[in-house]
Amino acid sequence: MSVILAVMSDNYLYDNTVEILNPKIFVTKPNHSLVFIDTYMWKYLLDQKYDVLALLKEGSTNNNLKIVLNDYIVIELKQRKIYDRLLSWFKSSLIVIPVGYISANQIIHSLLCFVLNKKKIDLDWNIITSEVPVIKDKKVHLQDYFLYITKTLNFLRNKYKWSNKEWIAKIVSLERKCWNDILERYGELLNLYRIPNFNLGHYKQFFYTDYFTNLPCIIFKSYFLGYILHERDLKIQDLVDVFTIFELLPYCDLYVMDKDQHNRFIKLQKDYKEIFNYFDFRTRIISKLNKSDLDLEIELKDFIVNLNTNKKAKRCQTNKE
Repeated sequence: MSVILAVMSDNYLYDNTVEILNPKIFVTKPNHSLVFIDTYMWKYLLDQKYDVLALLKEGSTNNNLKIVLNDYIVIELKQRKIYDRLLSWFKSSLIVIPVGYISANQIIHSLLCFVLNKKKIDLDWNIITSEVPVIKDKKVHLQDYFLYITKTLNFLRNKYKWSNKEWIAKIVSLERKCWNDILERYGELLNLYRIPNFNLGHYKQFFYTDYFTNLPCIIFKSYFLGYILHERDLKIQDLVDVFTIFELLPYCDLYVMDKDQHNRFIKLQKDYKEIFNYFDFRTRIISKLNKSDLDLEIELKDFIVNLNTNKKAKRCQTNKE
């Protein structure tokens, strides 16, 4: 995945202009297929669609797929008393990634490439899902954190009438300040080890280059939140949806999305084709947008059946060879 954010050089930024260094950013998926299903769809499946669950179970048993969640979605599932039921079906194939780990790892990996002047940045699944001590240390109660962000951004929205592009730039600037502070320890460590041509000034410079602004976690978060805040007040559920999208969607083969966010994603694809149309070929996104529960169920079944069939065909071919 290699993109250039032209909006970053607009006059909307109240920080310095971003330096365009054109790194090539790749998102490498795991060997197995990753599937994300939202809370609404899980409740629907667990209540009445055992045939779909059986297909998912078959795929997970054969190591064709893994079910991926983040810790906030786990909270939602527990609140609706369906998490234990989900575990009873998919305990061995369930992956839970704490919110923030993927973003932090993407940024740290890109920072190292920037310091070493490497143009190719491979954001491999196995690298970006590892534990990040500085995130673990700063972990706060997620619900309180989301409530604080929601109130702060809605306060700004009611005070300023910013356009989509202005909001996108403001969110990027907020992300820059936030991650600069969170990962400062890494800058100090790099300085301590006397990396050639590196000092703390270079650490700060990183956040003003496309090594930072072109990362998937920054692109998705800034554009989705920018569009929401231009349209209406932000809700906590929006943050749950967006945080899940910007960390998990680039690595998934199937993503069942909230219909409001799916509609917004389609708008972003229309307005920023060079950035978002890429995902039509990478991830199958389905939602209730202009669809019934039955339509959604049929699409989900189709994906799983094709996945299981393709994996079986590959195994047969391997055995013949």
